[in-house]
Amino acid sequence: TPIRGCSVETVEAAISELEDELGVAVRCAVVDSPAHFKTERRYEQKRFEFGDVYWDMKAMARGEGAIGHPLALWVTDNAAKEYQNKFAETGASSESYDKDRISDIVGTINQTVDQKRDGELVFNLAKVRDSQARVQVLLRTLFAIMSFEEIEEIDPRRASLVTDETKGG
Repeated sequence: TPIRGCSVETVEAAISELEDELGVAVRCAVVDSPAHFKTERRYEQKRFEFGDVYWDMKAMARGEGAIGHPLALWVTDNAAKEYQNKFAETGASSESYDKDRISDIVGTINQTVDQKRDGELVFNLAKVRDSQARVQVLLRTLFAIMSFEEIEEIDPRRASLVTDETKGG
């Protein structure tokens, strides 16, 4: 679907169609960059439109939308440009802090230049429900089989992984 051509309703219709075709309920979906979704309402500031999309997605995940049953909903997003050389935490998602506030879990992926060269990255579980989680795990990337392997859990106070070379995403 073209950018700004998809909506939460489009996703719900696709899931319903898949359920009808397969004869089973979809229990998990991954939605890439819903910030590009179109919305019914227009605001002077785009961040309010993004908030509407995230509220509608949360309702869909709870089973309050057209699908009629809850499902685990994973949403991807990019960090704002100012996080390109910083460690991304909650609040790093582009355009609207509402995305983090509305989301039940927020995780960020960060990678220094050296980690990228070595095939490693840091997954930062930044928020669970209404509190900061502060759990970081160093992972080895295994893109050949689309997998990650845990190397170690990191003490988030350990400054060596949070450098000006760190790239957030």
